[in-house]
Amino acid sequence: MTERRCAQCGQEVSPAAVVCPHCSHPLEPPAKRRSPALWLIAIAGCGLVAIIVAGIVAAILIPNFLDALQLAKQKRTMGDLRVWGTVLESYRLDHDGAVPAVASIDELAGVLAPDTTATLSTTDGWERPFRYACWSTSGEGAGCDTYRMASPGNDGVFEADDLSLYEPGAFERTDYDADIVLQDGAFVRYPGPMP
Repeated sequence: MTERRCAQCGQEVSPAAVVCPHCSHPLEPPAKRRSPALWLIAIAGCGLVAIIVAGIVAAILIPNFLDALQLAKQKRTMGDLRVWGTVLESYRLDHDGAVPAVASIDELAGVLAPDTTATLSTTDGWERPFRYACWSTSGEGAGCDTYRMASPGNDGVFEADDLSLYEPGAFERTDYDADIVLQDGAFVRYPGPMP
């Protein structure tokens, strides 16, 4: 046991004494020592509560963040396809209704770049290369009068090998794997409205 002294006279007093037997001065009660185990339990409990709260917040925010990230990539892809459509339609006006008859998006960019100030991205929002195809619907000459450009979406897999085979229509906006297709300056496969 630790010794206890009176604050008034400095004499040693019994640990249970309430009044100093030497000077009759009231004594302060002895300080109660808390167990270090209680402190550890309290700190661990607070830490556990903080981890649970952080987990709940993460469970709410992470899926919303990932969905917003995919939506932004989808919108960027549609914006890039609109730019391509505008440049191709301008090219068509200057070339008697014909569009470039090339085999790849890189060749197309090479043909169009000298005549435009627009930035032509050859990849979509997911960094996957766009696909371009053109054909003649009139049957006259060897040139192309119809074109399609497509993005394979998040999964990077085109739903059809031939771009002319896509059925027009909207798909669910949150289907980020769905292909986005532009034909002759207008979208034929595109995300529908938000529910």
